[in-house]
Amino acid sequence: MAVVVLRPLRLDSVYRKKVRFGIAARGKVRRHLARTGGNCCEATTTLPGTGGINSGAWRVQQSLIFIERNLSERLSLPEIARAHDLSPYHFVRVFKRWMGLAPHQYVIRRRLQRGKELLEGTDLPIAQIALAVGCANQSHFSALFRRVTGMTPMSYRQRNISIYPSGMAR
Repeated sequence: MAVVVLRPLRLDSVYRKKVRFGIAARGKVRRHLARTGGNCCEATTTLPGTGGINSGAWRVQQSLIFIERNLSERLSLPEIARAHDLSPYHFVRVFKRWMGLAPHQYVIRRRLQRGKELLEGTDLPIAQIALAVGCANQSHFSALFRRVTGMTPMSYRQRNISIYPSGMAR
């Protein structure tokens, strides 16, 4: 008869495995965002390679999809958290842990990124772009844009325009 010797599982090794998995999954979220350019509107339910194991990563991805789909509307933290059955406090902690920045900062970055795309690729007035990206008015959009990029939306458009109002490319 074979004797099986079981060694006791030490808590520190379990903790190390959890930390290692958490860091790996967090990296997968960031790589996924980099690969999709921050546009997570595909109808995926799990991150590539995680097999749906980690609910924190899954909830963050679902919140990114929710934010992306509702970016042009007024988004509040309780509304985003409620969509994923979390308290606002817990949602902020989970989101910040996986993404490295607060949900509000992520929403602002996405709005400005979409605003830059619209400034470069369309001849829409800045007021319409402001409303399209979810800002209350042109003044609010311009202030956010200037604070982050260091230039006004009009000067950004003049430097980076790819379509002229007449539709002729440069």
